[in-house]
Amino acid sequence: MKLFQRPQPLPKEIRSHFAQGEFLLAWGLHRTGILTVTDQRLLVSIDQELQDWFWSDALSARWEAPDLHVIFLHNGEPKTVSYELTDPGLVPTAVRDRVTSIIVIDRYLDVAEVGKVRFIARRTASGIQWTTLPGDDLVSSGVSQSRIKDALSSLRSTLGI
Repeated sequence: MKLFQRPQPLPKEIRSHFAQGEFLLAWGLHRTGILTVTDQRLLVSIDQELQDWFWSDALSARWEAPDLHVIFLHNGEPKTVSYELTDPGLVPTAVRDRVTSIIVIDRYLDVAEVGKVRFIARRTASGIQWTTLPGDDLVSSGVSQSRIKDALSSLRSTLGI
């Protein structure tokens, strides 16, 4: 057996869901299925159902063996998906590499009269997309939205993005 080669191939029923030109980076087993990392997405089989999460929506990832936690932007809100990997293979490394390749900037800034706000710039097919994630205790108001917008404008200008 070659180094870094899995003893079994990826099951055909999962590979059949790949888009044309999509390629496999890594796969591993979690408690109820298979976790597949491709160049475009995280494809997860859970009890015979498939979920897919596109890397262009990734905000962050964390590996705390045996648990993998990835935060994606879903319907404009951050959503954490977590999987207990029973045979991770190279999945944690591949996920880290994918998320790192998408995130351009990830900064927390103190915004006057608002508090801490996380500013994330991600690479997408249409260019750089910014996401702002205010702290949980923020009361949404016109003033706070205006302050966040001004802080984002200043950050973009400072960074040239």
